Amino acid sequence: MDVPLQRLYTMVEWVLIAVLHLSDGRLGPTMNIDYFAKEHMCIERAKNAEDIVEMIKQEWYAYMDEEASHGHPVPPIDKIGMYCTPLTEAPGEKI
Repeated sequence: MDVPLQRLYTMVEWVLIAVLHLSDGRLGPTMNIDYFAKEHMCIERAKNAEDIVEMIKQEWYAYMDEEASHGHPVPPIDKIGMYCTPLTEAPGEKI
């Protein structure tokens, strides 16, 4: 039985993005976190992203320590925003 190629792959249409807001008032980097076929799936993940926030914080504090050891202070994270955007509008590398 031949299955159309289109049915074998789920189309990635939405990207969950994290935006770091630093304690000195600057925006930090944006990070493409995950990819979704449907907008509602992305939004639901963004609403329940505590685990992602904690992972980003841990990685950022390690980065802060590394940079400080080289004499380059990096401000801590004040907050992390999450949003969903169409893949065609996402920053960074395209897949």
